[in-house]
Amino acid sequence: MKEMVEAGQARLEGALGTAANQGQLGVVGYLIGKGMDPNDPEQGGDGLTALHWACMNAHFDDVVASAKFLIACGADPGAVAPETGFGGHQTKGTTPLYWAVQARSLVLVKLLVELGVDLDAKDSKGDTCLTSAEKNCLLKFPFNDDRDAPIAEYLKSVSEEKAAKLEAETTKTTKTTKTPAELEAEILAREPFSMTKEELDDLSCGLMQARTAELDDDTVSAEDFKKVHSLMEHSKAPLPTSKEMLEAMMVQIKGMSKEQLEMGVQTMKAALES
Repeated sequence: MKEMVEAGQARLEGALGTAANQGQLGVVGYLIGKGMDPNDPEQGGDGLTALHWACMNAHFDDVVASAKFLIACGADPGAVAPETGFGGHQTKGTTPLYWAVQARSLVLVKLLVELGVDLDAKDSKGDTCLTSAEKNCLLKFPFNDDRDAPIAEYLKSVSEEKAAKLEAETTKTTKTTKTPAELEAEILAREPFSMTKEELDDLSCGLMQARTAELDDDTVSAEDFKKVHSLMEHSKAPLPTSKEMLEAMMVQIKGMSKEQLEMGVQTMKAALES
């Protein structure tokens, strides 16, 4: 193909996609060197980028090498096909990851996931890469493949990890929106009494910061409190075992003077940093 391109005999539209799909790494490099854009669907062909085409045929090592080269040259790993077309296949909404799943290339699937592609992107049938991989696992001979299960398991684990992180972030955001007074009231209302180390840290630091604002004290900055709060996470302070013990602790904090606040924060910083 390289010779045909040089002689002007090859149809340049779709040439990059064809070369990538066939694993012709030398031709892919040559065409990109001549100025072809790996993200241009016209140069990929049929509305797909060259990376789509490479992932579609990633059963072979030389095609996988072409896909990796395209990514190194700036190919968008999350490119979404805007059209329907070639060979009767519905390609609208598909991404390179979708085609890597269909080609059963765990290597490319992992690479694309690590690059941060959208795992929730859906094809024209409403399938994500995970549901597509799970459907492949259900195919009967001769269409089934023992490479489908590892891909489905990997995508499921990544999706579950992503969901867990999102839930943790949401929970953390919800917790941080509570005022010290709201958190104190919530804890004291529990029957039987209980509280976590994180709640103790949030409540103690929040009340100290509120007391500082009440006294209009600028000797202790918000950054000081932020640092103390962060360092508290690593301390081993005992938890109150009763409502009475917690209330006594809170009364002490609420009644602190400017000097006591400043000394307390600085002492805590020094102790926690040592």
